[in-house]
Amino acid sequence: MEFIIGNIIRIHPMALVRWPKLEDAKARDRIEELTRGWPGKPDYFVDTLAQGIARVAASQYPKPVIVRTSDFKTNEYARLIGGREFEP
Repeated sequence: MEFIIGNIIRIHPMALVRWPKLEDAKARDRIEELTRGWPGKPDYFVDTLAQGIARVAASQYPKPVIVRTSDFKTNEYARLIGGREFEP
């Protein structure tokens, strides 16, 4: 999941939830650009994560796939778009 979040989604999940209130105008603009076409900003995260996991699973079919949840560190989450506002 870390690869999908860090390299495909690229946006801090809380930045998507609180997008209209983000202080960082550059992050807001980048998020608007990346999420164009999704009905809501959090939908971008959920849909893109699901598509990424499905792609990995499909590549291994019919073998089982184990999905390891994220163990990002605070500094890694901070590097995501909008992350500085949510990570110390």
